[in-house]
Amino acid sequence: MKPISMKIDKSKVHRISIADGKRVLVNLVYAEFGEVDYEVLGVFSGETCGGGIFHQNSEGDITISDDPGELESSIGVQNTSTIFWELEKLRAEFEAYDNKGNLIGFSEKGLEFLQMFKSNNGYCEAYSENASDDIIYDLQGNWNLDFYKN
Repeated sequence: MKPISMKIDKSKVHRISIADGKRVLVNLVYAEFGEVDYEVLGVFSGETCGGGIFHQNSEGDITISDDPGELESSIGVQNTSTIFWELEKLRAEFEAYDNKGNLIGFSEKGLEFLQMFKSNNGYCEAYSENASDDIIYDLQGNWNLDFYKN
């Protein structure tokens, strides 16, 4: 039986971007699936330490990886891989790279998003509508980013 190809419901895609001056501290995009017992799939990156992908199951347990096959999502590996590919494209839209492929800051589109939010001495946290910093609190103990929110 051929798996059903899932599409991301754009109303359930959320973005969090955190900058310190021009530095990308956090560039995170995540999508929610399901209604009552929903799950979360997401991607993140930052200038200082890389990034990864994550899955939060309906009980709130989080797994961080760089391999979609390691995540136990209810939608299956093929759909999970497709969703991550779409989320990675959204994440990359906000990033600028040098000619060696190194992340050097936010792209023009990313800077436009950040400018919609107040900046305090160059530090800025930007959240799309309905995005929650709870996801940062859930991830930060296990991710490879050099960022911690108190």
